Amino acid sequence: MDHPLVEASLLVPDDLCIMERFEDEWRLSGAVVAFPSRWYLAEKIGRSLDQIHDVVPGYATQLASPVNAFFDRMTVDRSVWRLNWSLVDSPELFLPPSHRRPLDDVEEWFFRVERQTLRVLPQTGAIVFTIRTYVRSLEQLLEISADYGSALLLALDTAPQESLEYKGWVGVADRLRARLTTN
Repeated sequence: MDHPLVEASLLVPDDLCIMERFEDEWRLSGAVVAFPSRWYLAEKIGRSLDQIHDVVPGYATQLASPVNAFFDRMTVDRSVWRLNWSLVDSPELFLPPSHRRPLDDVEEWFFRVERQTLRVLPQTGAIVFTIRTYVRSLEQLLEISADYGSALLLALDTAPQESLEYKGWVGVADRLRARLTTN
């Protein structure tokens, strides 16, 4: 029999991460990740939440404390979920950092959504963090509803400069804006 986490990962389409509290911080203690979004598991395993997210603009100053407090308050009887999205250059689910290419042609962009869940394991108090990834072309998304284009345009227009840089949108913001306003 394989490791229980590997066995569990074969039963669901989600990536599975285990966060455990060590002393005063939550750390990534185990994971099976088939579909990373621009990161390597080997660089994250064993690291704290703060260290894992140190590249995220504003995380240390605005999000670290509330996120850690949220993890501390989680209970066995309540799971939570959130959506995390990005625009990427490929429909592939497996997107390591080395796969990145310039986001030149807006028509070849893809909308990548991660449905992330958190739940506390009753026997250990560890938190299972699941990530289910969905990808659709930007063009398909805009065909479904113009509201998606409006929402993306709002995100683009209100994002701080450091977020635009983090997402790789700086050089293409004008082209993306033009594409989103043509629907």
